[in-house]
Amino acid sequence: MFSQAMAEERDPDAPMKASALIQELTGRIEKQLSETEFLVGDSLTAADITAAPLVRYSMLPEEAANQGPVHQFFYESFKLGDGRDRTRDWVNKVIAYDR
Repeated sequence: MFSQAMAEERDPDAPMKASALIQELTGRIEKQLSETEFLVGDSLTAADITAAPLVRYSMLPEEAANQGPVHQFFYESFKLGDGRDRTRDWVNKVIAYDR
């Protein structure tokens, strides 16, 4: 998706494929978070710090679109679908550590 955000000529199918892939892959995160608070247990680890910011690009809030063309592209094109409440909560919890 980053390469698409920077491309002069974008592949119109790339966002749909990327959104489907993030939806599929976060299924594993949902399963894990049904058993533990974080990806590798009940404490924040490097796995969370590494993965959560990447997943976050699929769930940017509307105001992120005003932060520049890359954020706008991700907000408009890359979407985490339904049934990912644990993933959303986890991302927000991990990102809150950075504030």
